[in-house]
Amino acid sequence: MKTTKRILYCCDLMGVDLLDHIIIGDGEFISIFENDFIMREDMEINDFNE
Repeated sequence: MKTTKRILYCCDLMGVDLLDHIIIGDGEFISIFENDFIMREDMEINDFNE
């Protein structure tokens, strides 16, 4: 989740909307946002330093 938070932070700095972060492995995939591992609405600037 730390990597996703950093990507989201960087996108925010550049004014780019991050639509999703999809992790692919072993023939399967998972969507970070669709599975509510990270809620965009709950993200605060302090969360990115964790």
